[in-house]
Amino acid sequence: MSKPQIKVLMLRTAKGAPDSTTVKEYLEGQVYEIPEDLADCFFSDGSADPAEAHEPAPSPGDASGGGNSGGGDTSPPAEKPAPRKRRAKSGSSEAGA
Repeated sequence: MSKPQIKVLMLRTAKGAPDSTTVKEYLEGQVYEIPEDLADCFFSDGSADPAEAHEPAPSPGDASGGGNSGGGDTSPPAEKPAPRKRRAKSGSSEAGA
């Protein structure tokens, strides 16, 4: 029988034993799915929050319905690339003056 799991966002780096034997390090800013009892320990000392509390709310125009039960990608949405800077035209040469 496996323990219930909770997805947490680590607010600071902390160590814990998910199986009550093996100690692991959980890094600040990362999301982990860990046993409920370990999550409760991290919640009580302020090391973690439930990950769902930090997920953005679906926008009113979102047609997906917000029912993502796939449990897939937990990475943040991709940012748009920065606009490219224009290079100066190569009409003048500063090297031989």
